[in-house]
Amino acid sequence: MDRTLKLNPHARPALSEADVYKAMERLGAYVDITPADFRAIYEDAWTIARQKLLDEVTAGDMMSAPVVTIPEDMPLREAVALMGAKGVSGAPVLDGEGRPVGLLSERDVARAAGCLGRLSPMALLDALLGAGVPDDVFGQPASAVMTKGMFSVDVHASLGQMLELMQAKGVNRLPVTEDGHLIGIVSRTDILNFFLRQR
Repeated sequence: MDRTLKLNPHARPALSEADVYKAMERLGAYVDITPADFRAIYEDAWTIARQKLLDEVTAGDMMSAPVVTIPEDMPLREAVALMGAKGVSGAPVLDGEGRPVGLLSERDVARAAGCLGRLSPMALLDALLGAGVPDDVFGQPASAVMTKGMFSVDVHASLGQMLELMQAKGVNRLPVTEDGHLIGIVSRTDILNFFLRQR
């Protein structure tokens, strides 16, 4: 199951001729405009609104805080229990000085358990119960399993920048920093919830 965020910030909702006529009828008054003119205005308005959204909404507007974090030396078994208790599917991994050094996600845990590209709850359950997972897998530190490198954004990063980075790096969450310190996280759920709140 591919759960990577796939939002196309350039996609435009289709506008049929029937949609144009319905919108013009809702105005409730005579409008001296052709459907083609209406469509042209719609196209321009959509482009302006989309760009405004991508440029003006920031990481600070939609991030979740405080952030569930995992010490790099925490055993994987404890890290999984912590993420389960907190209801998160991934978390930044911090070094001894509190600096983010990677991300631990359910994909990383599934890969360590031998699921190899079959990421789903049933595939993970099959790996744990069926083939069996060596005892030392969940005893190793989180840093041995995490996705190394940190893909974080500044609190002022725009929605457009975040979507591009998520797509380029194939990640579903971005830690948010301010003056180099971790202050929040933006996940695909945060982005979807932000859009739902705008309705």
